[in-house]
Amino acid sequence: MPDAPVKKIKSFQDLEAWKESGELATRIIQIFTPIQMDPGFRNEIRSAANNISSSIAKGKERESVSDFIRFLQEAKDSTAELRTLLHVAGKTGYIASSVFFELNQKAEEIGKMINNLIKSLKKWE
Repeated sequence: MPDAPVKKIKSFQDLEAWKESGELATRIIQIFTPIQMDPGFRNEIRSAANNISSSIAKGKERESVSDFIRFLQEAKDSTAELRTLLHVAGKTGYIASSVFFELNQKAEEIGKMINNLIKSLKKWE
């Protein structure tokens, strides 16, 4: 039987979902840092964004496929949390609707990438 895909991935840095989620986190930090807002909300949205790529990285560093999947699920959960916080930011006027749509769409795309990776890995669990 061939090696599981997780063994073929040399580094979490090779994963497109990790790259894209890191770019999204950077964008979130750039947008939300200068805005006057509740500091707790600012920290929460930045944390949610950072947790996506961090969870992917932590999962890849694990030895088992099932552990990797568990961390990918955490990353996917963080995309849902981020999308929820973006919705609140849009509704409260922290960000313009065009910014909300841009960031929300990117978070949705990353969630789909993570979901596809989970599906692929479940075949090897």
